[in-house]
Amino acid sequence: MKRRLFIGMTVSLLVSLTACGGSETDVAPTTSLAPTTAVEDQAEAVTEKGLVYATWAEGSLTLDMHAPAKPADAPIVIYLPGRGGDSAPPWIVAGLADEGTFVFVVRYAASNSNSEKILADHGADAGAQAESVACAIKYARAQASNFGTNDPVVVLTGFSNGGGLGAHAALFGATLEARWDEYAAKGGPPRQVECEVTDGSTQVDAVVGMGGNYDVFTPIYDGKYGRAYQREQDPELWEFLSSSIGANPDLKVRLIHGTSDYIPVEDAAEFKALLSDTGYDVDLATFEGGHVIAPPELVLPTVMEVLGQ
Repeated sequence: MKRRLFIGMTVSLLVSLTACGGSETDVAPTTSLAPTTAVEDQAEAVTEKGLVYATWAEGSLTLDMHAPAKPADAPIVIYLPGRGGDSAPPWIVAGLADEGTFVFVVRYAASNSNSEKILADHGADAGAQAESVACAIKYARAQASNFGTNDPVVVLTGFSNGGGLGAHAALFGATLEARWDEYAAKGGPPRQVECEVTDGSTQVDAVVGMGGNYDVFTPIYDGKYGRAYQREQDPELWEFLSSSIGANPDLKVRLIHGTSDYIPVEDAAEFKALLSDTGYDVDLATFEGGHVIAPPELVLPTVMEVLGQ
């Protein structure tokens, strides 16, 4: 009860600050992985922006790290923006960091690609995006380890394309990179993204998708670009993307969707039902609204729930 009350107070304060023009306090950008001494009684949170976690044909890929005031043994939340996005709402970052969570905001490869482009060329852009997320997960684990956090709970969350991509990466879990390599060996796109941190697991404990285009990345239902579309356009890609089901069976899946989203809420409901039928711990929450990030009072408690807090 106290934790839920604190989240509500944090959300109210952040909404007030946003309305008054308040913003996050930035620190100087950093572009390399630098070891940090673990300090149990660290007095202040740490924010580092522009950390280079991977490279691809277009250049460096960066993320922002927000470490909590007491980072030892803290869980990790990785946020994936929607198409063309490069940031997260301040209330997501501050709300979770204040609750003692690492928050990483990731800028991934081919982020401007639309659904047709993502699925073209045997899924070349889908592969680059998936490889980006794999690199980001390993980098986040390494950074958290520098602060004294080992074997943390890891949650992916994202909006729109970030929600669909997050579900794809989370469903494949620890096999994410290996499965894309196997697909490449069968004629799929070759590896396109090089990780800054090459070792470590891509396992994820939970995913929270907001307004996600799940049909693109997990085409187990039709949607606009899902099962029917991909079976006609590229059956090999459809078969590969659908094979994520069952790879990470203990994954918790939480879907949040606006009732008037142009990505129909019925699609999210069908995705939820199919995941439930295959044994996943999955739930769908809706809110009155369109293709927008869900309200804080719905998002923050959902993320904290799958974190076990």
